[in-house]
Amino acid sequence: MRSGNFASRPVELEKCWAFVRGDMDIPEFENWLYFDSIDEISLGPDAYLDAVSTDFGSPKQVNDLRHWLAEFLPAPATCTCHTIPNGHLSTIGSSSPDTFNQVESATAVFLWEYPAQCKVCATEWWVVEESRIYDVWILFRGWDNPPKIDTYRGLLALAVDKGARVQYVDPYMSIEIPAAIENLANETPGIAVSELASLLLIPLDVIRFHAHRALQEAGFKIDLES
Repeated sequence: MRSGNFASRPVELEKCWAFVRGDMDIPEFENWLYFDSIDEISLGPDAYLDAVSTDFGSPKQVNDLRHWLAEFLPAPATCTCHTIPNGHLSTIGSSSPDTFNQVESATAVFLWEYPAQCKVCATEWWVVEESRIYDVWILFRGWDNPPKIDTYRGLLALAVDKGARVQYVDPYMSIEIPAAIENLANETPGIAVSELASLLLIPLDVIRFHAHRALQEAGFKIDLES
């Protein structure tokens, strides 16, 4: 059951939600919990005692506390922005940021990232989109900290790091894979097929097939051996 006295304490509520979604370091939250009296007023005495009894050196107890707070804390808005971690990856089509308005006044330097704002709570986001291979959005909080993914290579590496995956029925017939290979070879002449495979999460024999054609037909420099 959601509870707590947070009506006039949005800063404290945001700190709790930041901890729940993993955006606040454990020692920072623990320090705030022990030494800032406002947290006891906000949580209430019983909930506060439950929270401070957590062993913050135990991953299980920390995880349990996060789950408990997610149920206990009031939601600051009817949207889900308060639950979305910084750097959250979402597959296009399964969880779209259709509650966001793209902000035209804030200039995006790179084609695959743009500033947006939640229509409900006005939370500011940077949306990073990789729609060729992985079909994902990656969401970053705050316009003051743009992600600055300045190469397509960096975009793919970020998607892989965040857990993006891809599956083709017949990757040899793909038009997206050779297009991505050509972009990467244009950015990094002589790029190795092993790196292409790690960025695209495609078997090496498929990468060699498309890379060989790109080398022959368009003259891109690709290291087919390593």
